[in-house]
Amino acid sequence: LSQRRLNKVRSRASADPPSEFQQKSFRSTQAAMLIPLPMGAAGQAGEVEVPAVVKKDYAKYWWLTFLLLIGVGVMDVLARDPFAVIFIGVMAAIVWYMASDGCRNMSQYCLFLFGMMCVIEAVIETIGLLMIIGGRTTHERTVQTSIDGGARTSTITVVERKHPLSDESQ
Repeated sequence: LSQRRLNKVRSRASADPPSEFQQKSFRSTQAAMLIPLPMGAAGQAGEVEVPAVVKKDYAKYWWLTFLLLIGVGVMDVLARDPFAVIFIGVMAAIVWYMASDGCRNMSQYCLFLFGMMCVIEAVIETIGLLMIIGGRTTHERTVQTSIDGGARTSTITVVERKHPLSDESQ
């Protein structure tokens, strides 16, 4: 029975080419699956109401995330890392936009953008951590010049020190 039904479906599929409506519907379904768009009636893009539990219970955590991002931004300013300040500032602005006005602006677009930015930041910081995990090396260079009988002699001394990642002597 199953094989006979499968053959029947195959014969129908090969006999009738898909209509223009079916092709457009298939394309819009593919786009909806790849891009996080809230879909309203008849496949039109529409706004989806933020769930009440997010507004009531989770909004305080979004504000906490905003404050933590501001704190990280201040530390990046003190560390003189301008690119990190810009990146963290944009992330804080997105969280502020989503959490303001009772989470009214928390759309799937913004959540997706914030999530992607978190992934990008995690990759960048992981690369930085892996670069310093073995410790760091400092170079100290001294030059001594002496003139002896009209001949000028320079002695260059380079001292290289290797410090572990967590060195309490520094």
